[in-house]
Amino acid sequence: MRWKRVVLFVLLVACDDSKFPAEEVVVEGEGYAAVVQVFQGNCLGSCHGAGATFPDLETDACAALVGQAAQNYAGDLVVAGDSAASVLWHKVGNTGESGGLMPAGASDVMPAANLDIIKNWIDEGADCGEAEADTDTDTDTDTDADTDTDTDVSYLDLYAQVIEPQCTACHGSEGGSGGLNLAPAEVVYPLLLSGTASSGTPFVTPGEPANSYFYLKVSNDPSIAGGAMPGADGLDAQDQLLVSDWIEGGSLYGDAEADTDTDTDTDTDTDTDTDTDTDTDSVTDTGASPVTFGEVFDTELWQTECSGCHKSASPADGVDLGSESVAYTTLVTGSADDGTAYVVSGDAAASYLYLLMSDTVPDGSDRMPKPDEPPATAAEVTLIAAWINEGATP
Repeated sequence: MRWKRVVLFVLLVACDDSKFPAEEVVVEGEGYAAVVQVFQGNCLGSCHGAGATFPDLETDACAALVGQAAQNYAGDLVVAGDSAASVLWHKVGNTGESGGLMPAGASDVMPAANLDIIKNWIDEGADCGEAEADTDTDTDTDTDADTDTDTDVSYLDLYAQVIEPQCTACHGSEGGSGGLNLAPAEVVYPLLLSGTASSGTPFVTPGEPANSYFYLKVSNDPSIAGGAMPGADGLDAQDQLLVSDWIEGGSLYGDAEADTDTDTDTDTDTDTDTDTDTDTDSVTDTGASPVTFGEVFDTELWQTECSGCHKSASPADGVDLGSESVAYTTLVTGSADDGTAYVVSGDAAASYLYLLMSDTVPDGSDRMPKPDEPPATAAEVTLIAAWINEGATP
């Protein structure tokens, strides 16, 4: 199926000027420290904060700007020593050479003092020295216990809130517009995860919206042929963000993973007028990268035992585990005859796959691998449990 006209995505380059008005803040000072204050007062919030719209001006503005290619405009965001060649300057100065004015929603350019700070910093070499200079000596010991719960968007959320109401009117059945069928949800998911556009760009690359055709198409990205979908402009900013969050979060199918991280930090800082910092951090963090299905699929157990019986040509019991993409879709969308889901994201103990391979085989079922084969090792069972409990990511 060709996805040349497919649908779905998020903001790549700029905020919607009408929805994110800037708060004007006048800054005094010079150099990179003052530039950071300008960004903090005028450019973050819903636009260029961490995890929002490119470029990220909150985490490390210097690294995000100096020598970094602009998106949708020719040239680098900041060319050290040359503001006239820097896209950033043209945006904030509203010269007309690089699209519309930034900050978004402003009726006019920033105050002259802020513009001078940015222009002078660029023309003087865009030095990325310390943003703050401390002239005292402090010894601080801080112990913080933080519990943060971050929930990613699931595919089922995305389908219910975006795809079904906005896309299936034209693409909701066989023979839909352009030959594209976006219903039902369980059929569309594996196509998104395994398909590619005619350009070679994957429909969805988990964790990478900018490398996902689906995301680019609904954001009206100029690199995509054929224009935006749906309509002439693609999705609105809120729905684009939902698509982006789903892809960024790993393109999960069902219930999104909730991560609770408890961090305990002990910092000892010694600051002098030369801005020399000595940090000693003791961190306990449970937010490590989750186990992926690719790791499970590549195990000897899966390749020799699981795929051996459940190969694509004639899978045992109709359960196809032969290829990685098909196996993943089978597990996260399917269920046993008694209705138990093969995989319940975040809950191995409720997942039929785990139960068959552990010591808690359901009544009326056989252990897997089949009883005449060696059982899965403790390490293999632990890996599968970790994959499920950590969100069952692709």
